[in-house]
Amino acid sequence: MRIVADTSGIVAAVVAAEPEHAACRSVLSEAAEVFVSPCVVTEVCFLLQFGGHAAAVHHFLANLTDGFYEIVPLETRDFATIDALMEKYDGGLKRKRAKPGTLDLADAHNVVIAARRETNLLLTLDQDYRAVKPLAGLPHFALLPDDLG
Repeated sequence: MRIVADTSGIVAAVVAAEPEHAACRSVLSEAAEVFVSPCVVTEVCFLLQFGGHAAAVHHFLANLTDGFYEIVPLETRDFATIDALMEKYDGGLKRKRAKPGTLDLADAHNVVIAARRETNLLLTLDQDYRAVKPLAGLPHFALLPDDLG
C-alpha cells in the first residue's frame, strides 16, 4: 500500500488519546510507502507541540530521520498546480462548520504528491478530500482508515 499521509492521520496515529489512534496507526504499519509533504511535517509538529505532546514530536521526527516517511519536496513546477487547486476549491468544500472549507497549501500539495506517486490512498480524517478529484488515476481518493474493507 502506497499512501500520502495528511496531518490529521499522522496526529491521530501518534497520539494515543485520539479516537482514531489504533486505526491510523494500523494503516501506517501496513503501508509499504508513506509519502509526506514538508507542509504536513510543519503542521504535525505545530499541532503536537501546541497540544502538549512533546514526546510525540520527537517520535515523529525520529520516523522522518529513519526514513519511515518519504518527504516529497515542493518543486517550482508544483506551485501553478497547487494555486489552481486552491482556487478551484476555494470555499467549495462542505464542512460541518458554517464557513465553507478550502484546500490549504498542505492539502493541495497532498493532491499533487498523490498524482506524482501514482496513488489515490490518503491517510486522513479530513472528509473534505471526498469532494476533491485526483489529478491522475482513479476518479476519487480513498480516505484511510475510513474506506478500508
